[in-house]
Amino acid sequence: MNLDKRLPLTETVYYILLALTEPAHVYAVMQKVEELIIHACFI
Repeated sequence: MNLDKRLPLTETVYYILLALTEPAHVYAVMQKVEELIIHACFI
């Protein structure tokens, strides 16, 4: 498998992977991604 095609991660993929560190359903993942993005904007 050629990993070079998948790297570097896009910002969107990065936040989705962060949200998936805990088990959750799709809606909870969307909310977590939104929370991460909002929090990142204020840092």
